[in-house]
Amino acid sequence: MTAPTTPITTQQTFPLSGWPTELAQFIGYHAPTLYLTLLALVLLGTLLAFFGWRCLGPNRRRRMKRTYAVLGMIGFGFIAYQVMAFKDLPKFDALTAFYISVHASFTYLDLAAKLSYLAQGWVMAALAVLIGALLWWRHFRTEAVVYVLSIAGNGVLNTAIKIMAQRARPPHLHGVVIETGYSFPSGHSSGAMATYAMLAFILCQITAKRWHLLWVLLASALIVSIGFSRIYLQVHFISDVIAGFTSGSIWVLLCVAIYQQQKRLGK
Repeated sequence: MTAPTTPITTQQTFPLSGWPTELAQFIGYHAPTLYLTLLALVLLGTLLAFFGWRCLGPNRRRRMKRTYAVLGMIGFGFIAYQVMAFKDLPKFDALTAFYISVHASFTYLDLAAKLSYLAQGWVMAALAVLIGALLWWRHFRTEAVVYVLSIAGNGVLNTAIKIMAQRARPPHLHGVVIETGYSFPSGHSSGAMATYAMLAFILCQITAKRWHLLWVLLASALIVSIGFSRIYLQVHFISDVIAGFTSGSIWVLLCVAIYQQQKRLGK
């Protein structure tokens, strides 16, 4: 599945003025610093959410998961509409990708490429097979099936959405990585969510409580880092990554619901 890249030259190609242009320039110039800031904020938010979640009862947790799923679908629909109708969001995307390309460092590009490998298709497939087999061997049969379902199902879902959206990728002429195929939503971002968030959830089911926070923090750090790496490598627009996170997290919630239903049935 090969798609052309979107030509990005100057601001005149995507006429935005005022704060959107200034924000795009700021992101492009300060991308590495913004990544570290975002990572710190996400880890702090994860820490607070982790302890807050443990204080909630089962009914409140179910309501919150349903609410997130509904809001996530609305948000994904809004982004998809903006992208496919070529509203202001894709124009901002293009400007941001352009300014990142102007200021990108090869040192950081190389680091971003290494982070990106953690959500390559073959890596996720290998993890599905290896971890699924290990869980099955340790008699965690439901966990094994749900983990494989999370990764494989997300791959099918992401491919289907990409074919429907047919969004071209931003140009990435640095040569550090070369990507073909459609851009929306980011398969690495949704795949990172389906692979590492689901793995953290399963580990929290089968390991002692003292390890749970570590699994959740590690998964959060990996997911954010992989998503940001795709933006910095200019192989995805910002909205691709946000949409990938959204679709991936909704799919993970569905897999979690399936897992919990099977556990209630005693399977």
